[in-house]
Amino acid sequence: MLPSLTSEERNEPNAHRFPMGDSTRLGLIAFLTQHESYHVGQAAFLRRQIGKPAMGYTRGSRSEDRAGAG
Repeated sequence: MLPSLTSEERNEPNAHRFPMGDSTRLGLIAFLTQHESYHVGQAAFLRRQIGKPAMGYTRGSRSEDRAGAG
């Protein structure tokens, strides 16, 4: 989405109200990205609290990854 916006469009005021200092469209995208990463961190914390392994960033299960590595 971001590459499709012109510089003028990225700097236009956004139509939504969020608790942030930058009220442009680009500021809205930055806020939502940071907000999403906050929730990913919460999910990781909860996984650790219930004894689950850390989240991975690869496809497939960890056992499949280990089996294919040797």
